[in-house]
Amino acid sequence: MHNPNFHLIDRCYAEPFGQETMARFLAAHGTRMGATPLPPEIKPGKPREAFRNAWDLALTSRADYWEGYAWHPECGALPFHHAWCVDPRSGVVRDTTWRDVEGAVYLGVGIPTERLCTNLNASGIFGILDKGVGFEHGTVEDLWGWVDQFRPAALRDRPRLAS
Repeated sequence: MHNPNFHLIDRCYAEPFGQETMARFLAAHGTRMGATPLPPEIKPGKPREAFRNAWDLALTSRADYWEGYAWHPECGALPFHHAWCVDPRSGVVRDTTWRDVEGAVYLGVGIPTERLCTNLNASGIFGILDKGVGFEHGTVEDLWGWVDQFRPAALRDRPRLAS
């Protein structure tokens, strides 16, 4: 998929735009994606509640929770930490937070539902990769056990960034 805005996602790898360890983790393991409008059967979530919206959709449908960096034309010059879902059959982004996804780009990793539940029970926070105090998994190796295996077949051949 070619999108002229992918260079904006790439900016999160360089200081001062992103958290270095999270950005490097996503560069090594993340998948780049664009979005399509939601189908009528998926209702939009609440504005500015991306992590909760993605969590809700993942638990109530056959969509997988994804987290990473995203950029939308209406959200300023820099990408930011965001959450969305991906249809595991088609690899299509399902973002219930942004009403108009035209031009939006994403770089993220899928996170298993059981990991979401464990995290929420332990922290009370919906986000996984960063709960407001920086990338929180000690070492990137702590996450490697599930990230690569969780990529839907439709996304496995999409380009990754060179590490």
